[in-house]
Amino acid sequence: MTGYWAVPGFATISEFRQELENAGLTNIKIKEISYRIAPSVAYVPLVCLKFFIKELWKNKSLRMKKERWHNVYAPLLGMLVGLFRKKFGYYLITGDKPNL
Repeated sequence: MTGYWAVPGFATISEFRQELENAGLTNIKIKEISYRIAPSVAYVPLVCLKFFIKELWKNKSLRMKKERWHNVYAPLLGMLVGLFRKKFGYYLITGDKPNL
């Protein structure tokens, strides 16, 4: 076991909708909600700064395993990715599956 994982890629919303339809879902509704999660993203820089200070205090250095660095980079990069609104977004997706 590697101890961490990563999503290999992201679907486009149109392809995802098509897959839902292919799976038999009806009444599919897709709502873009990226701005609703913005407040929860605002804390990321503070959490990363707190993490670095804690590491410096505890270990007297920032020498960390690769996986720990990935845990720091991911939220910061997520904030940058979120700026590309035409390519990335958070969606609320609902649908009905007949015959369940």
